[in-house]
Order: sequence, then C-alpha cells, then structure tokens
Amino acid sequence: MKTILDLAANEKRRGSVKKYIMKNVALCFVFFLIGCSVGMSPVVEIREEGNRITLRTKHELMIAEKEGVYKDDVVIVGGGINPQPEPGLEVGGIAFLPFAKFKQLTAQYGDIRKCLNSGSQEAKAAVKNMNCIAATDEIRNKIKKVVNAIQDGSRIRSPLIQIDAVRLGVIKNVIVLEGQEFPAGASIGSYYLIRDLKVLKWD
Repeated sequence: MKTILDLAANEKRRGSVKKYIMKNVALCFVFFLIGCSVGMSPVVEIREEGNRITLRTKHELMIAEKEGVYKDDVVIVGGGINPQPEPGLEVGGIAFLPFAKFKQLTAQYGDIRKCLNSGSQEAKAAVKNMNCIAATDEIRNKIKKVVNAIQDGSRIRSPLIQIDAVRLGVIKNVIVLEGQEFPAGASIGSYYLIRDLKVLKWD
C-alpha cells in the first residue's frame, strides 16, 4: 500500500528513472562490446586533496568538489537501487524527511504517512532526495537493506537512520574501460558520499 510519502518520493525521482534507463542501456552495450564479466561489488577508492575528492571503482571515476557535510537523523520514506549490471559509484537514491520535521508534523497531524491525513501535503512538500555513493561495501549493503525494507508491501515501514555524508559538486563522472572514457550520465538531485549510516529504528 503506497503512502503519500511514497508518492512524493516517486514524483521527485520520476525524472531519474529515464536517465537511469539510458545510463544502464549504455553501460550494458559497452560491457557487451568489450566482453567484460560482472564481478563482486568493488570497494570505492577515495583520494582527497584539499576540497577536491576523487572516487574510483573498477570501471568508474568521479572527480568532485566537497560542498559541505550533512549529518542528521532522517526518516526514510522512499528510494530505489541503481540497477546497472556492474555495481558503480552510485548505489541508488533515498527520499527522506529530517527527523525533526517528521516529529513536528506527526505531533501536529498524527500519522502523516497516510494519504488522507490532513498533514500529508505538507509532508509531501518537505521530502528530500539524496543520490548515494557508498564509501565502503558495508555501507552499500546497509543502503540496500534500508531501501528493501521500505519496499516491503506487506506493511508501512519508515526506518529512522543516522547519516553522515558529504555533498559533492561533480566535476567529472565517467566509465573507464580499456583506457577509454564514456559518460556515466547523471541523476536528478545532488550526489552524496555516505561515510556512515546507522539504523536507529526500523519502523
């Protein structure tokens, strides 16, 4: 059963779906041409020089400027995992409400996750999106676990998590295969390097 926050998350991420499809089709074609095989999820190699950060996996390179740190407790209300054939830098995206905002709206309106709740429109407008790059495979798996939990249609789940992330201003984002660079595409919204993620409460 979809809630108003699910709908809000879907609306805000709808523009990303087309870009994901285009990006993934291009990746599949490139991988087919060179006959590369899909391996295990790679660890992201991170190099920082002043305010510039370089992120690299087996076949992907991103160079970005650090635009600030985001640390907060947030309630996850939507999200999706990037379905590209080989795990790249971007794990996927999450849609969330800052916990302080969630508490304020819940105290004022009750369960704002229900579509008929009088505060649902205000909650919908407050939903934020984050395109996630995991600093480690462990964090990658945590993000996937959280997203899978909210996609369980048998119940409404809104995990409360504590997140530590760096907002990235992307300068370069490419696929590197046999010395050649291919555009990696882009998603709607900002990229964040997730340095730490802790689940405080599952429901």
